[in-house]
Amino acid sequence: LRSELGIADSERVVAMVGRMIPGKGFDVFLRSVARCARQLERPLVALALGDGPERESLERLADSLVGPVRAVLPGYRRDVTALLSLCVAVLFPSTLTEVLPMTLIEASAVGVPIVCSDIPGNREVVQDGANGWLAGPSDESYAEALARVLGDASLAERMARAGRQAALEKFDESVVVPKIISLYATLV
Repeated sequence: LRSELGIADSERVVAMVGRMIPGKGFDVFLRSVARCARQLERPLVALALGDGPERESLERLADSLVGPVRAVLPGYRRDVTALLSLCVAVLFPSTLTEVLPMTLIEASAVGVPIVCSDIPGNREVVQDGANGWLAGPSDESYAEALARVLGDASLAERMARAGRQAALEKFDESVVVPKIISLYATLV
């Protein structure tokens, strides 16, 4: 996958997944990753996975980023889980109403630390300081939280383990399906 996307084995990747629409925060994602790379003085790849009406303006923004950052916008992909496994972190600065963001569940399941907006749906997946950071709404806030994760390997590893454990305990089908069946039985 790295080769296909033109990402070297040595490059550290931060991803965002979603529909490229207003409020989802892809612009904040790109600026925050660039700011974090400058802050850490280490190169980063901002992997923006998705498509939508803002794609063209996001490509222009990606071309204008300053610092040791490079953006890759491959469009819509069906292999998101595999792509997330290439990442050192996921940044999800959506300001939209997120009911239960699958991206965050998938990132947790593959053991990727998360930095995301502090909104109700995100709080269902991310426990602040345990498997990620709730941050925002500014680029600076996201960049600082991301720098905390990327600048401390033991913290990142601890968050990755906690995220994987939480995903198994709360969102695995062996947990969710019986709850849904029980709810339906109660309603009937």
